[in-house]
Formats: sequence, C-alpha cells, structure tokens
Amino acid sequence: MKKGLVVTMLLAFCVESAVACGEFDDWHLLPQIGEISFVNDKVVLQPSTVPSFYSVPEERTFIWFPDEQQLKVVYDATLYGLPDTSGTVAAPGWLERMKEAMSLEITSPYCAEGEELHRRVTYKGREVELEFDPCLSITALGHDGDRLYLGSSYVGECGMQSQGGGIEIRTVADWKLAGKIPADELPGEMVRAVAVNPQDKTLWVATEQGLAQFDSDYQKLWQGYYCEEIDSVDNRPFYSLLGVGC
Repeated sequence: MKKGLVVTMLLAFCVESAVACGEFDDWHLLPQIGEISFVNDKVVLQPSTVPSFYSVPEERTFIWFPDEQQLKVVYDATLYGLPDTSGTVAAPGWLERMKEAMSLEITSPYCAEGEELHRRVTYKGREVELEFDPCLSITALGHDGDRLYLGSSYVGECGMQSQGGGIEIRTVADWKLAGKIPADELPGEMVRAVAVNPQDKTLWVATEQGLAQFDSDYQKLWQGYYCEEIDSVDNRPFYSLLGVGC
C-alpha cells in the first residue's frame, strides 16, 4: 500500500472519530484529578489516568491553598512536606484496588450504537442496586469506614464525557441509601474523585470543571470552577477556583 494512501486513510479515520465524539471542550485542558488525599493538613489532588478522546493522561499533581483559593501545580513536593512524586501519576489500578478492598464488583455499562448493556453491581457477594441511570459508570469511589461514596459519569466510545448522575452514598454495613448529591449540585457532571477528610469529616469532590466541598450532612460548603492563570513572578500556571467560572 502506498504511503500517501495510508496517510489519507488515517486522516479520514481521525476526522470521522472526531465528528463522532463531538466538538472539543475547554475542560479537556483543565486539571484531570483522579485521586484526592489529605497529607500534613494539605489537600493533595493527584492526576487521573482515565483519558478522554481529546486529552492525554494528566501528569501533574496539585495542592489546594484555601487561604489563596488557588490550586497550584506541585513542582517540588518536598517543599510542602510531601513525598517526591515528580514524574509519577496515580496508579491506573487505584479504583480497582479500592473496589476489591470494599468487596465491590462493578461491571462497565455500554449504551451506544443501539445497544444497552447495563451496569451491574455486586457488594459482599450479592447483587445490589444503585439509583443512578444504569448506563452510567462508577468513575469515583471513596469511603470513611461507615459509608461508601460512589461518583458517576457517562463513559462511552470517546472516554469520559460531560454527563453524569452525581454521587450516591451507601452504608458499608448493609448498602442502605444514606444520601445523594445530584449532578446539578456539582461544578461539572463528570465525577472524577471523591474523598472524606478524616480531620473535619468534610467530603471533597473533583469534577472535570472544578472542586466542591460538602459538610457531613452533604450540604455544600463551597464550590469553584477551574480558571487557569499565570504567576507574574515565576510564569508558572495555577488555577483559581471561581464561583462562576472564568
């Protein structure tokens, strides 16, 4: 096969895929958080390894500075008393390992091209239900010992997309519904990470567009949308968390 024909076929495939997956959205360039942890009184946000159609896996780690309302890229983690994580990303199997630790099995749904293969959830050996649309995937999982926090997104042929069902909270003991946070209470619909701060018991949520914090009764304390800015001193990027976006 001639080289020119190969290139033409590849271009045609890329164009067809791009059309099928819709237009490019600005959130593809924003922080793609996959895990939230709390270290030395700091909120640390680690990268996601779940790609979307247009984006490459995130490689940056961030720290949230509440006094400045800024999310800053970590260039030298040791300056903040954190382990050196330069050049590393969150382990791809992190979500799967948490599922295993919580005796939770979740199959991936597929609802496209005329097919409707619904999600199935097994907890401690028995099949259980979620109130989410059965075509939504569980893309974030957290727990605090007593409760499980399950965040949802739609995952299709183009990776994670901007639609989801929010968060369901279930009891660890018997899977009873303990609360819900609807998608319209979040700064975005794709739930990428959830975690409970063990110090103040607040729930932190990362989406494709921003961050939110909820109290122990799941009432929203604040939320913000990522807005990229450049530090005038060192010319390095950081993200302000604004109430209405940039």
